[in-house]
Amino acid sequence: FELTAFMLSVLVVMLVQTYLSAPKAPKPGAEALAGGRIRITKLISVEDKGAPLLQGVDAKLCEAADALPAGAFYGVVGGSRPVVGSTDAGRKTRCQLVAFGGGAAIAAGQPLSVLGTIRGPLAGGAIPDETQWAKDIASAKEQFAAA
Repeated sequence: FELTAFMLSVLVVMLVQTYLSAPKAPKPGAEALAGGRIRITKLISVEDKGAPLLQGVDAKLCEAADALPAGAFYGVVGGSRPVVGSTDAGRKTRCQLVAFGGGAAIAAGQPLSVLGTIRGPLAGGAIPDETQWAKDIASAKEQFAAA
């Protein structure tokens, strides 16, 4: 009986280790960047003209040093401020950033780490409305919570 109990416990430990070491499946609706890499760029300019529909939200119109992913993305500014961004369809370095959670204020010269995309561009290059921003922010919060 002792040998059977010992072998059973070894089997359980091996199964748990296998489960914990298995790669996690990505959540539907959000995609990691190519190769699972984080894209880091620098914010060249930051203006307080972003997302006029969003009352009481820290929204900025920004210019980045490098091209940003098309559509909506999520990331971190300055290493501590979670953000959602929406890239300008006509100018890939320009975006609107909406910050949520704590962290330093968004300012020019800070690094922007793009962690992944939330959705592709809107039809016809449309600008996101308040409802779309709310969906994008909720999706980004889910991604940060899952990380």
